[in-house]
Amino acid sequence: MKTVEIVVLFGAGYVSGLSIASGFLFQAIRKFNQNSWSKAKEALWAAAAVTNIAFGTLMPVFFIGIVVVGEQPGRPDFWPRAGLFAAGVVAGAVLVFFGVNQINKGVRAIVGRGA
Repeated sequence: MKTVEIVVLFGAGYVSGLSIASGFLFQAIRKFNQNSWSKAKEALWAAAAVTNIAFGTLMPVFFIGIVVVGEQPGRPDFWPRAGLFAAGVVAGAVLVFFGVNQINKGVRAIVGRGA
């Protein structure tokens, strides 16, 4: 594998990890604004969350098909490529989890212990 392929595989996995775990960020936003939202804002948030779930679920599937498998479904280097992609997914998800944890600490400090 070339360096460019390694960067692309890890980067695609990283973006997939960000998109998969970004639902937790939506939940943190909802917690922070739960007392001040109208029904219209709640409906808008729900529409955005559903869109995020759809794209967050589909993006890794498309990236695996495009980046990991490519035009050679029976490629001999599938598992190393899949491993790099998976490492990127884990790295992206860990970043989001850490960030959301920090946001939730701030929300608890502002809103109170019930958040």
